[in-house]
Amino acid sequence: MKNLMKFLFVFLGVAIVTACHDDKDEDFTPTITNLEVGSGHGHGLHNNGTAYIGRDFHMAADILAPNKIEKIELIIHGEGAHQKNKGEEHDEWGHIVFYGYKGQINAKFHEHVDIPKTVKAGDYHFHFKVIDKKGLTTEVKRDLKIVEKPNKK
Repeated sequence: MKNLMKFLFVFLGVAIVTACHDDKDEDFTPTITNLEVGSGHGHGLHNNGTAYIGRDFHMAADILAPNKIEKIELIIHGEGAHQKNKGEEHDEWGHIVFYGYKGQINAKFHEHVDIPKTVKAGDYHFHFKVIDKKGLTTEVKRDLKIVEKPNKK
């Protein structure tokens, strides 16, 4: 009987410790797939890496965030933005935060962002970041060419 009691006591202790073991699901960073960046104005232009000054451009992606999305950030900058040169047009408009997807685990991101008329044409860097509720971040970088809008004939 004493051996049975010892066995049950040890078994119960192991069961409690095992049941309280914390799974490491917090280590699953968000994933971004099927990212599209493009002018979106016309057939086949949803992922052409081009945006027109004074118009909006299309962005879409599939996001999986096991810890739930906190926010999505879009950063667009030119080469000089790394030095944080104040007064450059791309520093004034190139950081946008989207909170409309907050709390989602599986999101179909689809937004259109306006390119201000004051932005200079040129080659820019496009950063798409997903930050989850635990602070884990995934970032995808692309090149974005900003050009004058074509003349309509």
